Amino acid sequence: MSTLSGSLATGLARLQEFDRSEPVQAGFRRGRARSTFWFGFWLAVVLTWAKLVYWNPFYHYKHDPWIEFARDINVVSSADLVFVLCASLIFQAIFLVTWRWKRLDRGVWVTWVIFCTFSAFYGIISEPIFNEMRTPLTFSLIRVAGDMKSMSSSLASAVTPLLLVSVFGGPLLYLLLATITHRYIQPRRGPLLRSIQGLGIMLILLRGSMMWATYEWTWRWKFDRRIAENPHWVMLKSCAAELVGAPPMHLEMNVPRGYDADFAPLRMPAKDAMPASATQPAGPVHRTKNGPKNVIVMVLESTGAQHMGVYGSPFDTTPRLNREAAHSLVFDHFYAHDSLTALSVQAISLSTYPDISFWSDTERHPDIAGTSEAKVLKPYGYRSAFMTSADFTWAGQMEYLKHRGFDTITDCTDLAKANHLNQKLFSWGVEDKYLIDGMVKWIDQEPGKPFFMIGWTTQTHHPYVMPPGREEIDFFKGRPKPAHAMLNRYLNTIRCADEQLGRLFDALRERKLENDTIVIITGDHGEAFGSPHATFFHGSQVFEENNHVPCIIWSPALYPHGGHVATLGGHVDINPTVADLLGVDVPDNCWQGRSLFDSAHSPRVYFFAALNEYLMGVREGQWKLMYNASLGEDQLFNMLADPEEQHDVAAQNPERCAELRKRLGAWASYQGQHLTKLREIGKWQ
Repeated sequence: MSTLSGSLATGLARLQEFDRSEPVQAGFRRGRARSTFWFGFWLAVVLTWAKLVYWNPFYHYKHDPWIEFARDINVVSSADLVFVLCASLIFQAIFLVTWRWKRLDRGVWVTWVIFCTFSAFYGIISEPIFNEMRTPLTFSLIRVAGDMKSMSSSLASAVTPLLLVSVFGGPLLYLLLATITHRYIQPRRGPLLRSIQGLGIMLILLRGSMMWATYEWTWRWKFDRRIAENPHWVMLKSCAAELVGAPPMHLEMNVPRGYDADFAPLRMPAKDAMPASATQPAGPVHRTKNGPKNVIVMVLESTGAQHMGVYGSPFDTTPRLNREAAHSLVFDHFYAHDSLTALSVQAISLSTYPDISFWSDTERHPDIAGTSEAKVLKPYGYRSAFMTSADFTWAGQMEYLKHRGFDTITDCTDLAKANHLNQKLFSWGVEDKYLIDGMVKWIDQEPGKPFFMIGWTTQTHHPYVMPPGREEIDFFKGRPKPAHAMLNRYLNTIRCADEQLGRLFDALRERKLENDTIVIITGDHGEAFGSPHATFFHGSQVFEENNHVPCIIWSPALYPHGGHVATLGGHVDINPTVADLLGVDVPDNCWQGRSLFDSAHSPRVYFFAALNEYLMGVREGQWKLMYNASLGEDQLFNMLADPEEQHDVAAQNPERCAELRKRLGAWASYQGQHLTKLREIGKWQ
């Protein structure tokens, strides 16, 4: 131990003497102030190189001139150079003051070296994160990630030998180069050198301002424009925003009062018959006393409509759902209000829009007031369960569910014990087959008694783990390679989820429950893989691949011929739809959603993302507005003519954009007040 301590002390002493200091006398250093030049120079090189690796010319500019690449790499590196320049000048100014005091000067020098080395490490690790998420690393991203126990499988899948070498070897190489050049290449500081340094500073600042102007004119509309930001400054700014309050949204809040009719809670009275829909080919379906009385809501983790065969995907991912569509209503335009699991849990369980934030009430306010379907159905003699193959301790979801009135709450830990499993399939949970087994076993416990159940899968969550011994189907055989290497495995996990749904349908038929049970299938959010937009995974955008999710109501008794429905809807509409189908009364001011069969259902649906910037969206008929409330910018798409959202027509439709922005302002204003009230009520319940 003493040898190790001695080695560390010797190393620290050498670190403190990186530059050639003058003899010391009477506690003061003689000579001159230390120079920050070489450590700043090599830091600028490292940060620029990290951006260059991401902005690979052989990937981005196969058919474009090199001059365009040179312009773009200048744009993406300018903020980094300004960051390095500012840091270097600040520390250089400090050294001009502290050079006379030996210990203080050494302490500042060690701080400078550590700062630069960590900045190099952070700059290197930020680029692969941006490459995957298309957003800089921020406080909100780290906070949403939650505990590393749950994230371990997803993180491990992204770690490669090359990444490890880059992340840890890069800073060490930087430290070596900076130390050698600082120690052995120190030109005499005279008027000429100072003039050159001053000219260099002016050129960097001028270049930064010119490149920022270029960014405003040519880069501002690029999808991955935030690569041009300095990652260190972005993180500092996001942490400051958390301390002093979130940055303001550019959103008009003073809007007509009548706009809150889209989301203000109201009473959902029971009806004797389900309204006929003009888009429902099967015709009106009337309830009878002998109609279905059991309901199962199946939530497919990270599963959007884009990659499901039943929604027109070119990949055969859902053969069983394709067949079962003959007994189902398929809602073609259904949305998750956010693309994070914990926020979707709140919307589905309480029919309440989540907070327009990256924070989830499941974690910060697990006792928030609200009425679940389980509580509504309890007086009618229903038993209820919430079962998932995922680890729902993440983001406080298990604690949140304890307040929702379910008779049974089961997650992967309980399923693992029941099936004598030594370990989970991956950090997010166990195989989905154990979920279906548990659901069927629970149904069998009290035959004849009506039940309501929510089942939540997990295998379609990143990193998309296949069941042991299962061979992957090559969905891209004979096709161009996908934009992301993990897409094929993801499609295979959707195929596995489809098979497990088939097992559930078979179990219901074996028990003669198919005519007595309604199964509603949705996804908690979508999952993006670089097509048709360069966005990956979930949580940071509001394109269709992020928020458009399935909504399939399976009931052979009600829909013997199946059909597709064009009604716009979202997660908050699930509870009212279930109550409507069962014909039960709902307390006044209970839910923000509306039954999908209610003729007074809103013609609009709202959604948002808050991991990157404040991105808000509203779909009204054929129009979809995506509004960046952080920048105050619109994007408008005609979803009938442009379902892949490739042609922004906001400039041609300013009045429509202004009207839909008012709708978003009304939603944001109302929701803030509504959730504040529910949180206060929850504290006193």
